[in-house]
Amino acid sequence: MFGIPAKKSPDRLDNGLLIDVPGIPARNSRNSPGIPARNSRNSPNVEELRELVGSQVEDSPAALVEAAQGLLDRARMVRVSRGEKGAILVTKTGVWTGCATARRPALSTVGCGDYLLAGFLAGLRETGDPAVGLARGLKASTARAWGWSETKSWPQVDKEITVAIESVRNGVSTGRE
Repeated sequence: MFGIPAKKSPDRLDNGLLIDVPGIPARNSRNSPGIPARNSRNSPNVEELRELVGSQVEDSPAALVEAAQGLLDRARMVRVSRGEKGAILVTKTGVWTGCATARRPALSTVGCGDYLLAGFLAGLRETGDPAVGLARGLKASTARAWGWSETKSWPQVDKEITVAIESVRNGVSTGRE
């Protein structure tokens, strides 16, 4: 298994909580004791986001962004995993969508969410740039799905897997980053 290198720079990454959502008794994120205090990062997949907001949010970028924005009163950023459709990252200052550009059959999706989160945090910690974090997380989770995390080094994965990251403002793509 490869490791994702990250520079230690605590000034770039606050000490907010990271949560894993399954089992949280949440129907209303504003009132739920299961949602951590402000300054946390929330990392649900689509189904977990639905649980957090208490509605059947459509798996479309616009609907997911709207639902995630509703959680920003309790989290600095919300990253929604969409499986083979990639991920969406929502902060108070921006929205990014991303996915791997190549398609291959997934050998296993077990652990992909953890790899997405680990890669995201490593990229964010190293650069302070949410788009870089999202790209690194997508590369790591894609490598896991393809079985590359057991057979390739991080430099190989970083070079061989390409991802498309787009910045979205007011529901309109502003292009790739």
